[in-house]
Amino acid sequence: MQFSILARQESKDIYLLGDSTVESIYMRPSMRPHVSLDYLLLKNGYNYSVFNLGYSGAHTLSIINVLINKLGDKKDSTLIITLPSNDLSALSFEGNYFNAHWRYSSIIPASDKKVIPVSNISYEPYIRNLKLILNICDALEVKLFFTTIVYTGIDSSLKKLNDIIRSFCKLENVSLIDFEDFFVDKPELFYDKLHFLSEGSKVYSQRIFESIKYGLEKSKLDVIKNYNIVNDVFLGENIHWSTFFSVKNYSFMKVVIDTEFGLDADAKQAILTVDYNGVAVNSKLARSLNTEIGYFSYINGQKNTRMEVLLHIDIPLNCSKMRLGLRSWSSKNIQIHRSFVTLVKV
Repeated sequence: MQFSILARQESKDIYLLGDSTVESIYMRPSMRPHVSLDYLLLKNGYNYSVFNLGYSGAHTLSIINVLINKLGDKKDSTLIITLPSNDLSALSFEGNYFNAHWRYSSIIPASDKKVIPVSNISYEPYIRNLKLILNICDALEVKLFFTTIVYTGIDSSLKKLNDIIRSFCKLENVSLIDFEDFFVDKPELFYDKLHFLSEGSKVYSQRIFESIKYGLEKSKLDVIKNYNIVNDVFLGENIHWSTFFSVKNYSFMKVVIDTEFGLDADAKQAILTVDYNGVAVNSKLARSLNTEIGYFSYINGQKNTRMEVLLHIDIPLNCSKMRLGLRSWSSKNIQIHRSFVTLVKV
């Protein structure tokens, strides 16, 4: 499970479930679908935390197992299942989900490297799995949304599965988010046929938000606010400060730093500096004897590596204004591609 980077107590839960399209493990954490949806919800006043249950290779039978093991005590939560493309592989073999292929079998151990393909696919096992998913969600009292299989381009086999999904949802009165016609002619949102680029993740999350928001409870609190620190700079010994921003009535902040350590970044270290506007505070951050630096946290990385760093900073009760800064620490050629802070009110 991937947790929301904005995870909060006293919020209701939303779960995204599917295969590698949903998992998006190849994407920077702050750009993945569950994080994009989390930001959209908070930005629009909905106090929900979003979790990503997607994983590579998932199909409807394995999703049934996830529901029982992960959502057994999640009554009244919301579940969005983006149905996987992997069912097509299982259905194409003799034995369907219970074939003995080492890669496609649902039963472990399985060691066969060759299995017999079927000439005519039976979709009854697929429909049965959809029905089981619906029944389990009803029993767990989880609000279920299906989405069609997400892909771009032309694929008659995946279209057939999506047609079955539409018919099933209409017959069983299940909420359906239909992505097929929208994404089929938008290859610029994907890096291959099935997997999103960051912009595709945002669009996917936006369309989910628009589809589910009417059944969610809106909060009266201003629960989120974003500020940039610095973008597209190389760090040196001077601190690159953000502007001061108000933190009054906010509980904590999440800092996201997309940084790249160059080939000659010997020490491979930078620091995030925190200025509490001269107020004496009780902070978990280290405190430098250098008054210009003040409170700080190290950012460590590997040479010739780009990575995204996430930091949690609690906001002291007696602090109303802050600013954040970045500088190198005995290192050269450290680039900040983007960095921003999100204030969250509990």
